[in-house]
Amino acid sequence: MQVSAQNTKIEKLDSLINISETDTGRINLVLKKLEVLSTVNFDSANTLALETLYEVKKIKFYRGEVDTRKKLVYIYSYKGNFEAASEQLKYLERFIKVGKDSIDFAGVFASWGLLYGMQSKYDSSIIYYEKAIRIFEKLKNRDRLRTSYSNIAIGYQQQSNFSMALIYQQKALQICEEDKNESGQAYTNVNIANTYLNVGDFVRAENAFLKSIKLAKKMQLNNVILYAYSNLSTMYSNDKKWKKSYEFGIKANELVRQMGDKGIQAAFQKLLQQ
Repeated sequence: MQVSAQNTKIEKLDSLINISETDTGRINLVLKKLEVLSTVNFDSANTLALETLYEVKKIKFYRGEVDTRKKLVYIYSYKGNFEAASEQLKYLERFIKVGKDSIDFAGVFASWGLLYGMQSKYDSSIIYYEKAIRIFEKLKNRDRLRTSYSNIAIGYQQQSNFSMALIYQQKALQICEEDKNESGQAYTNVNIANTYLNVGDFVRAENAFLKSIKLAKKMQLNNVILYAYSNLSTMYSNDKKWKKSYEFGIKANELVRQMGDKGIQAAFQKLLQQ
């Protein structure tokens, strides 16, 4: 199960944190732990982020403070505390020392894009992701580009601009394939499948869903598998393919029972961020 795998990662990080010999080294490991913890339990992640913020301010660790505040923006956004997320971003705009074409400012723009997207303000979300993408492309930061491409696609998808959504999803998929990022491919394929569903292209949607399931099983991404099973069941039902609809519905229900309510909540929150 995905949640169990994440707990194993947290335990390994805790071991490394306990033997870290420097404050900055320990904080960098804590930030990695936050990355994982935010996919499992937002309340625990929020508490740890605030504790870490206190520490980085105390030792005046600039890099640590920037990264911790960005993590808080993400956590607050997904918890629905938009005012707190906005306050962190406004602080970062004043705090960041480097020029406005830097990766840190690009990260702030992308975070504004996330925050506006979570509030269904898709016009504003797209504007900020475009700003971030221009900088990430200039700096050739492939990982941040992949994420921003995927997230701006969500904005276009919500506006029913499916052609633009597909353009950016294909850009994200290309990066994942070139970098042999199979986890990213699984997430991106499931999003592409959903876009094809929206335009009624069941054949391409089916192919993309099945690709995502194959990759997700390999990478133990239960959230992707559950999303794909559920949507395939609905798609087959709409297409009057009752046997296949029933088959994937049963698979989805079995996975729901395995994951439990908390697991499902964390799973879909993680899926939305990709």
